[in-house]
Amino acid sequence: MSGLGIFVLIVQGVLFALWTFLMFRALFGIMRRFHAETGNYLIGPSTVIAVYAAYLKDPTYRSERRIILLVLGLLMALSILATNVL
Repeated sequence: MSGLGIFVLIVQGVLFALWTFLMFRALFGIMRRFHAETGNYLIGPSTVIAVYAAYLKDPTYRSERRIILLVLGLLMALSILATNVL
């Protein structure tokens, strides 16, 4: 494997770790908000869509959603690049 290939794999690993952290932080934030509003710890199937839709529509989370999409886009672009490099 070439030096560029190793570099691409390392950057992919770092981006994936960052994306995972951001997604878990968003998920736990959604759950924390739901618990604060309802007092329940578990989300039933009927409220999952409403809770996620509220997260997607809330302007206070706009920058968080944009960062997640940016990291996801970089990760996907790097994955496409990696098929040509490796």
